[in-house]
Amino acid sequence: MSAPLLLPILGNPYALQQRERFGVMMNSAVQATPTTMTATTTKQSQAPEMGELSPYQTGPALTQATLVQTGVALEWQDGQQSTLPLLWLRDHCACQACRHPQTRERLYLPLEPITEPPSVALLDGHLHINWQDGHVSAFHSGWLYQRRPESKLVSSVPNAKPWKDNFTPECVRHDDFLKPQG
Repeated sequence: MSAPLLLPILGNPYALQQRERFGVMMNSAVQATPTTMTATTTKQSQAPEMGELSPYQTGPALTQATLVQTGVALEWQDGQQSTLPLLWLRDHCACQACRHPQTRERLYLPLEPITEPPSVALLDGHLHINWQDGHVSAFHSGWLYQRRPESKLVSSVPNAKPWKDNFTPECVRHDDFLKPQG
């Protein structure tokens, strides 16, 4: 069943080259012991580029990243906390080896679970993860802040404004609409 899903990826020569370069991810579940890295600065001068087509908010800087059993527990300057799964973080790496630079399609598919815990660090208030295969992922703190599971989704649909009580829209026939006004 998984072969049809892999055919488009394997048919892409750039993706195949990246799969050969980085290999397939790990075999069994992570058995991580908690470790804590604390940011030494909150300056956001070297922010990682997430390559999004739509803009994302800058957001507060990260102040703490803790590797836990299932992911990375994060804390931001404003006190907000969230835990993001390791597999989700690996899947959302935005570097040029993991994303096509023009189409932004994913070139790396983490098909197998992560077996060894990565190392996590904060640099200028942003998250950097060094995976067991040597790959390094960098995540903008504002991008992560906007995507935390606890955050509210912002609706792009405007609020409904009811018509006034005495308002009735004018009914115009299609032919009359297309005719120039005389």
